[in-house]
Amino acid sequence: MFIIYVFGDLQESLVWNEVRSLSAASLRAGNAPGVYLIGGLHEKSGIPMLYEWVYVGRSNSLGRRLTEHLPANEQNPQLRTWLRTAGNVLVARFAVTTLPDSISLERHLVRTLTPKHNRIAFKNGEDYEHTSQYA
Repeated sequence: MFIIYVFGDLQESLVWNEVRSLSAASLRAGNAPGVYLIGGLHEKSGIPMLYEWVYVGRSNSLGRRLTEHLPANEQNPQLRTWLRTAGNVLVARFAVTTLPDSISLERHLVRTLTPKHNRIAFKNGEDYEHTSQYA
């Protein structure tokens, strides 16, 4: 588990759980609401060097939603391809929050991390579609 920064209106630190597979993440998260990140962890000599976050999401049932991201279930073709090729670099993190907090936290994380496989991006207070995601 990891303790992360205080975010905006959240006056408490978030506890992030990290797992190395989506199936393990879905089991561990259960039916709690919250926010999750999917990405790759690049290591050198066993030392974490870089996280590359490719998707940020939220759900009122983290376990169910993370199961939908398993490669066989994933609807986003680019993310599905990434998941199939990620191998041992895949990492998923999730934090249990209230549903209202998860909405603002997801928005903040998408703006900050700019994950390349999210369909919606948030910029300058407005929502807009990524034009490069689906041809």
